Amino acid sequence: MTNLPVRTFPDEAAVDDWIAANVRDEAEYDARTPVAVADQVKAATRQVNEGARVFIPRAVASGAVPWGLTGRSSSRLPGEDAQLRAAVRMYLAAESVGLRPLCEHTGQIRPMTVMCDPPVVVCVTCSPLISRLVEKIGFFWEGVCDECGRRSPGMYAAMITMGHFMISGNICSTCHDRALRVATEQADHVVFVGRKRPCPCGSGRRFKHCCGKNQDPSARNDH
Repeated sequence: MTNLPVRTFPDEAAVDDWIAANVRDEAEYDARTPVAVADQVKAATRQVNEGARVFIPRAVASGAVPWGLTGRSSSRLPGEDAQLRAAVRMYLAAESVGLRPLCEHTGQIRPMTVMCDPPVVVCVTCSPLISRLVEKIGFFWEGVCDECGRRSPGMYAAMITMGHFMISGNICSTCHDRALRVATEQADHVVFVGRKRPCPCGSGRRFKHCCGKNQDPSARNDH
């Protein structure tokens, strides 16, 4: 394909500016945002995270992605800032050439998928439209990292949640190794919770009757 659009990959200062303008403490966000809007954003974010906990293990099992880390924590985990920055870099690079909306719902507050190549945004309900688009026009930047812009012979599929967005792209071995180091460090701080154990959210109920009630049955451990 000729005359490919040229993506602009943000420097660290641009990433800092985007985070400062768009990412706020939850209490500050609630204070500055109409209740109805805040509730919609939180609900959409929960749906993205819950979907990730089902979809990512299946993607790993099928070989679509090499590894995955999902779950929730009541406290910040090491490397969360690095994960956010990676998602922002991928998002801004895709946005720099104009994210193509694939459905009429992209102007609403819904769980959204942002695909870096081709650069499109679509609500999760209409996500099958991505496959049709790829079949029709193909990929623009094969062999080019969607996070840093470097060309690499080895590419890895990557999916990162960012609020109510799921960012999907392919990253080079350097970006992949950095992400894997962060995930490994986070895994050292995660405690496995059995479905019959007290829920880590502190509700006093068993995990299977609280945060684990919508858990994918194939991932359950009842011990």
